[in-house]
Amino acid sequence: MNPFRQRLCKQALCYPSHRAGIAKLHVRAQHIRKHSASTIEAHSRLTNKPQAVDVRTSGEQQSLEFAQRSALGDRDAFRSFYEYNAPYVHGVLVSCLPTAKADDIVQDVFLIAWRDRKQLAQLANPTAWLCVVARNCARQQLRKLQSQGDPWDSTQSSGDSPQLRTSQDPSQSTEQDRGHRILRALRELPEPYAEVLGLRLVEGLSGPQIASALERSHGTIRVQLTRGMQRLRQALKREGIS
Repeated sequence: MNPFRQRLCKQALCYPSHRAGIAKLHVRAQHIRKHSASTIEAHSRLTNKPQAVDVRTSGEQQSLEFAQRSALGDRDAFRSFYEYNAPYVHGVLVSCLPTAKADDIVQDVFLIAWRDRKQLAQLANPTAWLCVVARNCARQQLRKLQSQGDPWDSTQSSGDSPQLRTSQDPSQSTEQDRGHRILRALRELPEPYAEVLGLRLVEGLSGPQIASALERSHGTIRVQLTRGMQRLRQALKREGIS
């Protein structure tokens, strides 16, 4: 990881308001991705059948299975479906909304998914559907915020209360303010660039994972990541953020 990206991740992408919960989701999602492949291989050996070739990753395949079991009312399967997909949903939302709002709307998106779980189970790519729902919810929330004034007020976008800020160490508060400005610059990029950067930098997802979730080609994602980073650097330079 280059120094600019390391600094960006350190300063902007781990807010106290959601760090613990999202970190738990990442650990669980990594566990799902790690163990799903071995489970498929073990099943293949036991049944003496060749492993099926599928363009989906093992994690995506298991997410689809969770969705199908959720359609039957399996709440444990839906919980696993949530844990795997929440980073994708959160990455889309935080790329265009204040962090505290994004955290809240993650729950709204999965309430919609539970309500429409029978439809969800029929989709080839439930994660992509969730990202579309998240995008639509974000646009509705943005219109609401814009009708109330500037949605990028520093207190709103950070999700921190003034009382919390005054109780923090001054150097920590400075770093957080710097991070808020970086995320604000990211959100002001055109939507395609902001989304891929949110998923890559905030959530740590790979290019292929982002391509699958947004249903774009790997080449398109590579271009959008490169151009998005260039635009973000330029925006930060104009703001005097090195």
